[in-house]
Amino acid sequence: MASESENRILSVEEKIILEKQYVGYPKEIVGPSIGLFFHELTDKDTLSTRIFSKVAAGFLFALLVLLYPFVALAIKLSSRGPVIIRQTCTGFRGHPFRRYLFRTTKYNPESVGNLEKPEQTFFIGRVLRATRLNELPSVINILKNEMRLIGPKTRPYSLDTHWNNQFSEYYKRFATDPGLIGVSRKYRVEHTEDVHIVKYALRTELKYILQPTLPKDLKILVRALSTLPRRSARKA
Repeated sequence: MASESENRILSVEEKIILEKQYVGYPKEIVGPSIGLFFHELTDKDTLSTRIFSKVAAGFLFALLVLLYPFVALAIKLSSRGPVIIRQTCTGFRGHPFRRYLFRTTKYNPESVGNLEKPEQTFFIGRVLRATRLNELPSVINILKNEMRLIGPKTRPYSLDTHWNNQFSEYYKRFATDPGLIGVSRKYRVEHTEDVHIVKYALRTELKYILQPTLPKDLKILVRALSTLPRRSARKA
């Protein structure tokens, strides 16, 4: 008979504590293994990557201030409700934080940030999502040291809780701050239940955490910007 700890859903923070105490937890089935403990993955950032993230966030914040009146007016004319919503996401070491996003759906307090309940996206919301401008307020989270520019993609807390209990090493992706631009963008984990896709995305994220460099960040940024026109045209 399985023990109670083997059946219980464990949080990211609990897995970190258990690892430190060398206590076992449910084994992964298809997840990647990098053979390092959580504490060996922390503090891998270089000074150049930290400076780059903050400087870029400063420019993006200026862009947010410039665009906010126009975006706010468009959202208000499209649907009643707040201009900016706060979504509970998973941060460094599994600590939850509130991420700022432009609202893109008709307002329903019960469904904001809940992936299980369908939300109706209005036209301006679709434009914001296609251009990623809905994520622009998240630069505030970067300036608050809750996120970084490039890193493991920031996801809702409920989604991280789900995958954290499917992969024994999923919690290691929280050895650094989550990113505004994800290093595994092409896998679209937010829109899949395929464990193999999540496996490849997780492997990419853990490899990045092992050795983040400024050239790597610049490459990911350029790739993300280059896909925006195609993404916008596809969603138009």
